[in-house]
Amino acid sequence: MGTWRDAARALPDHFKDRGAATLRVLDLGPTWEVALGALPEALYTDAPPSLSDEEWYLSRIRDYLTAHGEHRRAAAVAEATHTLSVAAHGPQAPPTLLAEATLGMLLDRSGETELALPRLRAAWDGLRFQLDAADLRVGRVCAWYGAALVRGGDLEGAERALAQAHTIHQRSAPDKTEVIAAQLGEVRVRLGQLKEAVPVLREAWRAATERHGATSPQAIRRARPLGLVLHSLGWNAAAIPILREVYQVSSTSGAPRDWSAAAQILGAAVFEEGSNPEEALRLAETAVRLSRQHQQEQELPARLTLLARILLSRGHVTDAEGLQQEALELERRLYGDASLQVALRFGNLGHHYAGTGDLEQAMGWMEASASLLNSATVADPRMQQEATSLLIDLLLKVAGKSAAKGDRKQAITLLKRGMDMARPALGPGHPLVQQLLDARDALGSRRV
Repeated sequence: MGTWRDAARALPDHFKDRGAATLRVLDLGPTWEVALGALPEALYTDAPPSLSDEEWYLSRIRDYLTAHGEHRRAAAVAEATHTLSVAAHGPQAPPTLLAEATLGMLLDRSGETELALPRLRAAWDGLRFQLDAADLRVGRVCAWYGAALVRGGDLEGAERALAQAHTIHQRSAPDKTEVIAAQLGEVRVRLGQLKEAVPVLREAWRAATERHGATSPQAIRRARPLGLVLHSLGWNAAAIPILREVYQVSSTSGAPRDWSAAAQILGAAVFEEGSNPEEALRLAETAVRLSRQHQQEQELPARLTLLARILLSRGHVTDAEGLQQEALELERRLYGDASLQVALRFGNLGHHYAGTGDLEQAMGWMEASASLLNSATVADPRMQQEATSLLIDLLLKVAGKSAAKGDRKQAITLLKRGMDMARPALGPGHPLVQQLLDARDALGSRRV
């Protein structure tokens, strides 16, 4: 076993340019001896038997830079480490594949996802056929690959990779599943798989709570998406205690944006759960007040909408309509007349008039929302899903009122239209798709 100085003297011989390109990116000195000497000597512990001294010392520098968020510089060292591994072990040996996976992860975190993905895929394919299926190294590479697929836009592939990584960690390191569970939950939410997201989001939240405490920033960060998904599923009784914890912490954190967001979502859950209308009103008013006070213009329309819904439920029709119109004018100014946000607002106005019993007005806003939704040019899948969800929910309401008035034909037509929109936009597992099917069955029609 040589010292890091011995390794520094040997390193130039492993590279055609004597490591000059790596040293330039590393920016710790003109020679390997100066570069290695610039870092804490405590890094340089004895190398494991599977690695040469040079590989080990470079990997220690790589990991040190990674821990300090220096991903671009760490990637340069990782590429040098991979070069050494190929020469020492061959391109398909586990040490080389692990070095390639680490390089892929660092490229991804440096914003070079297109370069990262083939390296991560190759490493994953090689390792899973050479190592035990429950080997944490395979799980770690699989998680890196899943994260890169998310950034690359392949959510279905990301879900499969992260699910496998999660399974491996559950078997081999059940105390280290928090981050992967949270990532998997987020991907499932984005895919519209809300029910499937709940168990892993709950797992991430419980892990953070046990490790850091219920009111810790880590636990609150995990609680937010869980509470939001539970609320989105209509499981407000389960959502409210979690969202209340988020609200209580946020209201004392000194961050108005977090406080107003927490007030909005808790207010919506309490309103829909129905047991405490006064609290729902107070929370909605708090969310609007904070948004106005702190110039949160982009968030204000959604909070005006919630307050309008609550006021409408209390019979304050004129006040509620005024808030909806204020939100519409604000969104037109912020995003333009042809935006998805305005399409979403038209849908909210449709809901408002459906709530007053004016189905003709409701249908008019629904048609305007559908037309704009089909022609909107803003590429925002989440906003598209939100607008589609709101429109389908409105279709369900109007179809229900039509059926109650005896117009079964119009109700069936509306449900069919909703199904045609829901399946491609939201996915077959979305709760609104099931609501459409249930409404169809209640009308006794199989043509929807």
